[in-house]
Amino acid sequence: DADLSDNEYVSVQRENAGTSSGEGFYLENMYILNENGKSYVYVRGDNNRLEKRQIKTGVIYYGSTQVLSGLDRNTDWIAFPYGKQVKDGAATREATTDELYNY
Repeated sequence: DADLSDNEYVSVQRENAGTSSGEGFYLENMYILNENGKSYVYVRGDNNRLEKRQIKTGVIYYGSTQVLSGLDRNTDWIAFPYGKQVKDGAATREATTDELYNY
């Protein structure tokens, strides 16, 4: 409801909310691996070790993919899935997205 002047703008960003049907949530594509027609993410599993997990996906929307099953956004820690050390059983550490880009 703000009045904007010339050369001012508004930026709108979609939150990771559920879909209009109430199913799933959206995850940025950079966290999803696609191999042989299947989608995977790496998550922090037992003993803080990486675990490769298959997920069921839906709609792809502006750089994000709908996750329908296989991942709980409230309890699963998603790993950035790129690098020489990324494999089942690898040690994990917590980081912000900015830290991941500069690692």
